[in-house]
Parts: sequence; C-alpha cells; structure tokens
Amino acid sequence: MSCIELYGLYPTCTCKAGYPDVPVISINLASLEKNPGFKFTPALVQKGMYGLVFGDIFLRCLYHVRPYEAEPGSANAMKNGKKNVLLSFHRINSFPTAPIKKMCREMIRDFDKLPILDIQNQESVSSAILVKFAPAANNHLVELLESEGAEAVVPDLLDFFLYCFYNANFKDSYRILRTIPLTFIY
Repeated sequence: MSCIELYGLYPTCTCKAGYPDVPVISINLASLEKNPGFKFTPALVQKGMYGLVFGDIFLRCLYHVRPYEAEPGSANAMKNGKKNVLLSFHRINSFPTAPIKKMCREMIRDFDKLPILDIQNQESVSSAILVKFAPAANNHLVELLESEGAEAVVPDLLDFFLYCFYNANFKDSYRILRTIPLTFIY
C-alpha cells in the first residue's frame, strides 16, 4: 500500500474513532494535499528536523542498551530523564546549533556509560514505515525481541525521508535515461 493510499485512510479512521474534527495533515513536497489553516514555517520545519534527529538518536541508543542492561530498568530510567530534557529544550523558540550537537553527544555518552552485558544478537525490523514505528501495527515486535534477549535494529526515520528524496531524484534521472536509446557493445 503506498503512502498516498494510507493517507486516504486516515481521515476515515479518525472519524470512525470518534474524532471527526481532528485534521489530518499531509507532509509532502509535491503539494498532493492541501492543509487549510496550517502553514509550514521555517521554524516549524527546523523544529521538526531537530525532533527527527533527536528521536532517531534516542531510539537507537535505547534499543541498543535496553536488552543488555546489567541493571534492569536503568535504560528506561535514562529514557525518561532524557525525554524530559529533550521536551523542555524543544519548547523554546530558537534553536542554536551548538547546544543541539552537545545534547546529542551527551545523550550518546550517557547511554554508553550504562553497564551492559555481552551483546548477543541483533534482529532487524524491516517493513512498511507504519509497521516499523507503530507498536500497535507490529504487535509490539521490539518488546518481543527484547524479551527474547535480542536487540531490535530499527532503521532511522530520517533515513526514510532521505530515501524518499533520493527516490524522487532517481525516478527523475531514470525518466531522462529512458528516452536515450541503449546501445550494447560486444
């Protein structure tokens, strides 16, 4: 199912769930859907990008440490503390770059300092974007893998966006190349 087909389901789902007034906002560069009353400002896009980077680093660190933690619950305690710090930082209006880099490095260092047992095995979670990142859609696959002693390796959300941008460039290049006749040299 493509992203456009999924997007068409969301308004129906919100209505069936009893929230007909909740708008569904489409984030796309092709202007496939209009979002009346909602504007993407540079500050909003910047906050969104920083949130994406923070979230990817946060989940990668958490998923790497949690299955091997020597003290059960220490990774979740670290998660809750870092989550509050990130949320309070994300509420400010301006985002200077230096503190963001420092916070990312500190978050990685703090998770690296947690005592862990030997790393045993890693399992990759690979599927559609909704299934990768929504626990309800993947039957809580990350929790299941961690309960079995495996580390869940989930691709970053930023990688998905970069793939979408690269895919558009590839399709554009491929269309141009298709018009040129192919010649084979034997």
